[in-house]
Amino acid sequence: MSNLHSGRARLVLFQGFVACGGVSYDDTLGAGAGRARLVLFNGQLAQQFAQFFARPETLALGVCNGCQLMAALSPLIPGAKVARCRIRAPRRAFTMRRKGSDQLRQLA
Repeated sequence: MSNLHSGRARLVLFQGFVACGGVSYDDTLGAGAGRARLVLFNGQLAQQFAQFFARPETLALGVCNGCQLMAALSPLIPGAKVARCRIRAPRRAFTMRRKGSDQLRQLA
């Protein structure tokens, strides 16, 4: 995404776009929607994404916060319908940290 934003890459060169989530966006609630605003409020990026989504040979996938990004970009996606997008905070937040070589511990 930073390469698109800086102009080092252009979506016209790609047939697929995957927006991942979780740690990619610091696992912050609503981070995907915030990332979408970087696209929507930048005329050149918005145009690139609109052209990408309009091409019949392209594929886009959003996972976790990436799904939020795709839902927020729905105005640029032909035929996309998002009836309601609500983000709720979990009852209890968990952070996974690396401990040793392969052990994870849970911090609440």
